[in-house]
Amino acid sequence: MSDAKPARRRRHDSELKRQVIAACAAPGASVAQVAMSYGLNANLVHKWRRLAADDGEVRSAPAL
Repeated sequence: MSDAKPARRRRHDSELKRQVIAACAAPGASVAQVAMSYGLNANLVHKWRRLAADDGEVRSAPAL
């Protein structure tokens, strides 16, 4: 018998996804850096960006 933890998937709410995608859209932002700052895997963030682009939800970051 194995003592490994059972696999559990985390669920992220849509507001967090929007924040992460917006942070990635900022000029000079790195997806890897943004993912690390939120404690996420960069591959997951890339997936969210692709899905948002498919849905037409990608918006550029507001101008400063």
